[in-house]
Amino acid sequence: MEILVQAAQLLLSLSILVIFHEFGHFIAAKLFKTRVEKFYLFFNPWFSLFKFKKGETEYGMGWLPLGGYVKIAGMIDESMDKEQMDQPAEPWEFRSKPAWQRLIIMLGGVTVNILLAIAIYIGMLWAWGEKYLPVSEVKYGIVVDSVASDMGLRNGDFIVSVDNEEIEDFFKIPAKIILDNAQTIQVIHNGKPFEVQIRTWDMHRVAQEGIAAHWKYKENITQTDDSMARKISWFRQIIEWQQETVDPDEFVESMKTDLFSEDVFVFTPTGDPISLPVGSTPIDFAYAI
Repeated sequence: MEILVQAAQLLLSLSILVIFHEFGHFIAAKLFKTRVEKFYLFFNPWFSLFKFKKGETEYGMGWLPLGGYVKIAGMIDESMDKEQMDQPAEPWEFRSKPAWQRLIIMLGGVTVNILLAIAIYIGMLWAWGEKYLPVSEVKYGIVVDSVASDMGLRNGDFIVSVDNEEIEDFFKIPAKIILDNAQTIQVIHNGKPFEVQIRTWDMHRVAQEGIAAHWKYKENITQTDDSMARKISWFRQIIEWQQETVDPDEFVESMKTDLFSEDVFVFTPTGDPISLPVGSTPIDFAYAI
């Protein structure tokens, strides 16, 4: 039974394709005032299931479900009717039309089949196609959680690409980052392009606690002096400044101020700069030179 159903479905599909194909020839012939003698679904050797005539065209349905045909006056088609060719050409016959009109009539069936295929494809996409949000349509940027914030992303950022590869579907960005082991994210932050580096666990530990703290963790050292703790805290503060500052010049100026906040510079008579701690005396300067 299943085989019969599948066979019937195949015949129905072919019949639909054929009837549209022949309809393309029919429309093109009518367009150029060429007489269409017959328009049939399925072949009708010896008899037809039903038929009727409207105007100069006979419409009908045959009993042999192997296609269909359209019979155009003055054209040798599936019926192999050559009797007309022995008669003088009439103005309404295919053979009396200009070459370009005959070409359009012959291509009419293929043209309709192509248009039908496009229409079917559009219908399939409409019914079962995938819905997605284009990255270009994310008007107000992203909202980040603590993990994304630690990475360097901020609320309102616009993601441009991942590893310099543009992604059309916004919802595929997390999969791209996680599954493809992405290294960088290119974003627009406050109207300016900005690149966020995606850290590994070791990179994250170094960034959060400083190189010395990472070394302390690896060596299993549990105690450190206040000076080391202050340096670690200072490294963490630098990282926070870098993440929060958009203007690189502003970041560099802040670094200069912070780096040399505990130093003073004194020039020797020859113009050489000498770095001394804050609170140094002339005696310290003398010892330094």
